[in-house]
Amino acid sequence: MQQLALFEKPPAKPRRVLMHVFDASPCGYVRFACSKCHDETDWLFTDSEADAKRGIPCPKCNPQPVR
Repeated sequence: MQQLALFEKPPAKPRRVLMHVFDASPCGYVRFACSKCHDETDWLFTDSEADAKRGIPCPKCNPQPVR
């Protein structure tokens, strides 16, 4: 009976909901939008195009971590 506990998988972490770029300017400013709750950000500066494409966590859809 105890051997079965060794092979059980731990519970999966809940998935994060990310906001993706929906508007961008040539000088590095982007706006993000959440496809789940339709929340939008103001213009934010990103250092690179890769940072913008990675997305940011949605503050409304993701639960706040308990400290």
